[in-house]
Formats: sequence, C-alpha cells, structure tokens
Amino acid sequence: MPQKKNPDGLELVRAKSAAISADVIAIKGTIRALTSGYNRDFQETKGPFFRGCEQGLGCVRIMDLSIEKLVVNVDTLKAAFTPEVFATDRALELVSDGMPFRDAYSAVGRDSNPSVSATRSRPSKKGSRQARRGT
Repeated sequence: MPQKKNPDGLELVRAKSAAISADVIAIKGTIRALTSGYNRDFQETKGPFFRGCEQGLGCVRIMDLSIEKLVVNVDTLKAAFTPEVFATDRALELVSDGMPFRDAYSAVGRDSNPSVSATRSRPSKKGSRQARRGT
C-alpha cells in the first residue's frame, strides 16, 4: 500500500518467527516420546531444525541491517507523542472503574478530539435504512 511508512522487512521477520516456532513444535513433537538410545525417527527432526536455523539467521541479518540503517528523527517522534497515544489506556481505566466500554470509548474520543460534537449521536436504524435506500 502506498501510504505505508513502516519497513516491510520487519513485518516479514515477525511472520517468519511464527514459522520458526512451528519448526520448534515439530521437533518437540517428534522427540517428546522417544525412548533413550538411538531412534530412527529422530532423523525427522533434521528438516525442521535446519529450516529453522536458516530462517532464524536470515531474520538476524534483516534485523542487523534494519538497526544499522535506523535513523531516529527525534523531533518527529516528539511531535507524534500526543495525549491520544494513551487513549486506549484511558478507556480501559474508565471501564475498570465500572463504565461500559461503549461509553468509555465515546468519552475518550470526545476528550481527545474536541472538534467532535459532544451531542453527536448515531443515526437510528430507521434513518440508516432510509439513507441506504435514498429516501
């Protein structure tokens, strides 16, 4: 998507971590019930082991490049650090104090965006149907 600003490689590393975890589970599933001594089914752990190692090293290389090339724009970070960053925390705080989530969500939305009218309400179902039909 053209509007995305986040580095794609980091999302791929996150996805690869799930695949690596799956390889770990496959290995554990194979060896969990093995008796002591040599077991031929132990050879089934080679594929997931080497695949996981290869993918893990690839992720480390990507993260190394990402961190090495990282440039932090402190002014932009400070400008983006507005009270809205804590909107979810505030809503959850109101909910833990007993307020229904819908009301907490609305209250925090009004508090963090004063341009939204406090009297704005949702259209009724009847009004919504009329709007969809164009009547």
